[in-house]
Amino acid sequence: MLCVSGSTGGDITTLGLIYMSLGVLMSALKVVYLEKIVRSVRKDMGMVSFLFWLDLFMMPILAPWAIANGEVFDVTNWGQKGSAIAWGFLIMVSIMGGLRAYSINLTVKYASALTKTAADIFTQALTIYCSLVIFHTTATPLLHAGIAVTIAGFAFYTAIKYNEKQKAKAAAKAQKTIEEEPFLANKGKSVESV
Repeated sequence: MLCVSGSTGGDITTLGLIYMSLGVLMSALKVVYLEKIVRSVRKDMGMVSFLFWLDLFMMPILAPWAIANGEVFDVTNWGQKGSAIAWGFLIMVSIMGGLRAYSINLTVKYASALTKTAADIFTQALTIYCSLVIFHTTATPLLHAGIAVTIAGFAFYTAIKYNEKQKAKAAAKAQKTIEEEPFLANKGKSVESV
């Protein structure tokens, strides 16, 4: 959205903008719910087991959809069915998708959904700059301003999270000092004299 609306070339429609906004919202909700699910099953199963069961439970949703939109029939008529190179690429892409899903689940397991979403937004901003170079797109000041605001927001969020962690460490250290204090105050005295 940001790249198309801020570049001199490309097409943008109101309906497309609405769909992209809904896609971003649904993606954020997906990560939030994924975090809740991962945190609830963290002790019971590992990430690979979780992905296996998640994929298994997605089949009743994806299989009818693949039949309804005709993808199953496209696969049966695929001209590259006999090519080992094509199957190698297909397997490689599948493995990369699995690694991506594994890394997302791992990130959500050890960080928050908001942290993952903020990192994704920062990555998308950098991807826009890469696409400007690759596709020789002319950028407008609006695009640069939007990306600058995005990166500034990411930096602000990172600073807040860093400060929260530092405060939590300081509070934990202070609590540890308070717990150790009575033992240090009585050092060298016998138990009977106390």
